[in-house]
Amino acid sequence: MAECLRESAARSASYIRSMAARSRAASATTAGSIGLASPALFDVDCNLTHAALQGDAERLLAAARAARVRYWLVPGSSVADSSAAIELSRKVSAAIGDGSRSVLPTAGVHPFLAAKQLETHSVEQVVASLRSMVPEVVALGECGLDFSEGFPDPEVQMRLFEPQVDLACDLGMPIFLHERFAHDQLMSVLRSKSRLPRVLVHCFTGTAAELQTYLDEGF
Repeated sequence: MAECLRESAARSASYIRSMAARSRAASATTAGSIGLASPALFDVDCNLTHAALQGDAERLLAAARAARVRYWLVPGSSVADSSAAIELSRKVSAAIGDGSRSVLPTAGVHPFLAAKQLETHSVEQVVASLRSMVPEVVALGECGLDFSEGFPDPEVQMRLFEPQVDLACDLGMPIFLHERFAHDQLMSVLRSKSRLPRVLVHCFTGTAAELQTYLDEGF
């Protein structure tokens, strides 16, 4: 089972790279055909499963396509929301009917929802649920640390953050990270891992020095 999941994770990482390559190729083709810089775009944080957008996904995707967006990373923010992201990906893929995927789901628990998630699931149950979704997602997350006002206690966030990183490391799965006002703590966790997969850091609002640290790490 573990080997199957690792193979699935490797396919997911390869899929993201292939989508990026196709997007670049589409950009070049489009620009060449009209003589202008008109790139195809990849929205890497498209929260189409958010309650505020309930029922609007198809309309928003159509509007985005008209603006040259071709691929969407739809992050999971809880176990239930990750399932919804997967279901949306299935629905869009079925509607297109060519077997391709343009809506790419992730599975994870956002730091803002850490306390709420732990009201209904143990850490072990969360990890097991996310692991079961790996065959249908392209990354683990959106997970991370955010010490902004109104977010759960840092210790509560850490209870779910590090196990998600460990799962990604175990499977070689890309990680979609959220970080705000928690750079040192987040980097401490990541640097403690010997086999860190590819990382995308989202919601960055830190300093130039912190940004350079992420770039130096290859994030």
